[in-house]
Amino acid sequence: MVKVMFSVDRKTIVTASSDGTLIFYSIESQLSVNKRKHLGTNLLAAAISRDGRSVVSGGDDGVIRVWGTTS
Repeated sequence: MVKVMFSVDRKTIVTASSDGTLIFYSIESQLSVNKRKHLGTNLLAAAISRDGRSVVSGGDDGVIRVWGTTS
């Protein structure tokens, strides 16, 4: 696990793993609601935007990806 992030509204937790997987969890239902993969790389860092609409991830391939938090 590289990082665990809470959305500003505290309704979502996003986990980032070294295998490049971002998993979005609903705090209310305690279930995984979305999963994204930063393909072909080890995930080194991730951050959730202040408005909670995006997650940015960066891997050892030097690529930065911006993900929407909705499915």
